[in-house]
Amino acid sequence: MLRSFCSGFRTHFVVTVQTNNFRRLLRTVEALSELGPELTAEREFSETSRLMLSAIMEAAGAREGTLFLFSDKPAMLTSSTSQGFALMPDPAFIPLLPKHVHALTAARGPIVLNGSTYSVFLSSNGNVAPELFKCLAPLKAAGRLAGVVALGRRPGDALYEDDELAAMELLCSYVALAVQNHALTQTIAQRVSENLRLMASLHGFYDNALEAFATAIDVKHVNIHGHSLRVGRYASAIGEALGMDASELAALRSAGYWESSGRSPPVR
Repeated sequence: MLRSFCSGFRTHFVVTVQTNNFRRLLRTVEALSELGPELTAEREFSETSRLMLSAIMEAAGAREGTLFLFSDKPAMLTSSTSQGFALMPDPAFIPLLPKHVHALTAARGPIVLNGSTYSVFLSSNGNVAPELFKCLAPLKAAGRLAGVVALGRRPGDALYEDDELAAMELLCSYVALAVQNHALTQTIAQRVSENLRLMASLHGFYDNALEAFATAIDVKHVNIHGHSLRVGRYASAIGEALGMDASELAALRSAGYWESSGRSPPVR
């Protein structure tokens, strides 16, 4: 009779565990199906970050979580969004040493933290205590660290089990791509802005050089002192009144300097 009871209990336990695992799998698949359109929607990245973190926290059964973005110059984790933590700074940042970056990059899947592993993956020199976090999920794309999802406590301070960690890992692989795409977009936008400033500086240098040349030409002829500068500026003013754009105005001003000096303008 005891054997029969134990066998029945074991069967019931296995079925219950399998049912719970199946439900968790369904929730993870559902989260993925909902997260896909959110990742490709045109919206502010802060809102996308919030949605991604919510999906991961739900899959892991976490009450607290923060999504960190990684930058390598200097090596730093900076929070993009946070939920559940009562005293989390905004933004939160954690400077990283090379050993931290290496450990996070080399990690295979989410990491359950304990007293002996905090210093392996995180520095205590930021404005947030690493001890707030119970689990880390490095976000890696093409083998490079793009960010970190840091989770805090679960209901009842329950531990993170293998099933939750597997669900996190599945979601984080997609979140990592979204974070990397955001970082690439930011880098491209910054470089475009820098190139535009450089072009503006070069145009300014070119115009100053032409004005200096025109002034040098006029100095030789007392009767036409300042004539070349006036012609160039008048030509530019007329062009502006006609609605010409900045590049056309610069070309017109250049032509005025050169023509008034009796020389042909260079091809610009």
